[in-house]
Amino acid sequence: MDLKILGISDTEFEILRLLFRKRHRFVSLREIESELFLRQPVVSLLTKKMREAGWVDQKEVRRKDRGRPQVMIKWNGKAKDHLLNLVRSKISEMKELEEYIAETFTPK
Repeated sequence: MDLKILGISDTEFEILRLLFRKRHRFVSLREIESELFLRQPVVSLLTKKMREAGWVDQKEVRRKDRGRPQVMIKWNGKAKDHLLNLVRSKISEMKELEEYIAETFTPK
């Protein structure tokens, strides 16, 4: 399905689907990379976009050893409402366009 009309990539949608399936727990970015066969930069960029949009919750888990904390994200349900509102908006725009074309090409 082509989701570009909504401003969301297929990869971003796949990440959201994975998070929805695992919605009862936090998921590491590494887990997303391995399950969806994606590279780290892609996952980091798209999950950052999702965090900024408010679609996912994030926490950082400190490891016992040194190093950077592990970033974990979790589905929070806001993406569904946002995407459905975008679809409804596009449907409304298409209906207006349909009416405009029908009026334009109707003989008077």
